[in-house]
Amino acid sequence: MKKHIYFLTSLIALLWLGGTLAHAQVKIGANPGIIGSSSNLEVEANNGNKTVVDKATGAVSITATADPLKLVGLQPATGSETALLIDGNGVVKKQGTTISIPTVRASGGTSANFDATSLGSLRKTPINTMSLNDGGFSTNTNSYTIATNGIYMISGVISFNYTTQNNTVAITAYVVVNNTSIKINDVGGASYANGPGKAVMSGSVTIPLNAGDILYLATQSCGPNSTACPQTYTITPDLTNLTITKML
Repeated sequence: MKKHIYFLTSLIALLWLGGTLAHAQVKIGANPGIIGSSSNLEVEANNGNKTVVDKATGAVSITATADPLKLVGLQPATGSETALLIDGNGVVKKQGTTISIPTVRASGGTSANFDATSLGSLRKTPINTMSLNDGGFSTNTNSYTIATNGIYMISGVISFNYTTQNNTVAITAYVVVNNTSIKINDVGGASYANGPGKAVMSGSVTIPLNAGDILYLATQSCGPNSTACPQTYTITPDLTNLTITKML
């Protein structure tokens, strides 16, 4: 009989202790007797850094009184993978499919002077020295092939010498996509009144593009039937550049 009473008493004690421990706060590490009132679990390092599990929400937070939290060696998500985003308050969130960080996909210039003289014709600018190339730019064709659908910003800078005096609008810069030209800038008027000389034009266009689209930078001397425009100009390498940035 005594054995049964002892067993029953022990069982009740264990059940009570288990219930108490299930609702207790636990502190591990430095300052074991001090724990936040809203914490279920705290792990504190000797320097005061803590990992905390909140009572009400179960959220895990990391606080640092010395070195800040560092994330090293993160890789960007690819394909259908999900990426994580850390907001301005240090909260880690799942990155939505509409969030995107603009990335430069290709950038480069021309390596030598290029005689672009051709009245009325669109002349492709030779971009053949790449400082950055994700594989889409071909220096053999001086053109870039879009790999994935998205919104892209195409920026061009063209520096050139001209040898003909004229006060008529003369040379125009284009981004050409699938053989359709999009004007980004032109130079003329006062630039040619006291020729010969040098000039620089720059511009950009932001457009939706699809995988497989092909684009390049080009110039044109006036229109197809213009005879009063400068017919001699040379693209120079000092500032000429094409940059392709995926925005979304």
